Formats: sequence, structure tokens, C-alpha cells
Amino acid sequence: MRLACVYVPEFPLAAVWRVEPDLRGTTLAVVEGHGPRATVLAVSPEAARRGLTSGITVAQARAAVAGVTVRLAAPDV
Repeated sequence: MRLACVYVPEFPLAAVWRVEPDLRGTTLAVVEGHGPRATVLAVSPEAARRGLTSGITVAQARAAVAGVTVRLAAPDV
């Protein structure tokens, strides 16, 4: 049996970009959960440059950066 291990930094972000490639280069936050209290799992480089980080809520992200695009992380399968 052969096994492989692949590390994908910011995996939730990479997954969203794979489905929506138009979002590359935008201020993007990938979240877990629904509503304003959902937690940011990953942010695009553009969002990071504007001060967003993982671990904050969607409400905090939207208050800090007007126009931030928010996408729900793919559920575990």
C-alpha cells in the first residue's frame, strides 16, 4: 500500500478558490458556521494586508474591512 501526505497551507481558502477562481485577488474570508458569530478560518493575502486574521467573527471582519467577501468553508465529508 502506498500513502501520500500533502500539506496545503490555508486549506479552506484553497478549497474556495478551486470552486470560485474569480475570488483570487479579492478580500476574502472563509468561515465556519452561520451568521455574524461565525468564525473566520482563513483569509486571503489581500484580506490579511487589510488587517483580517483567522479566529475573528464575521461581524468583526465586516466591521474592520468594508466589502469583505465571505464564503462558507466546505463541510467535512
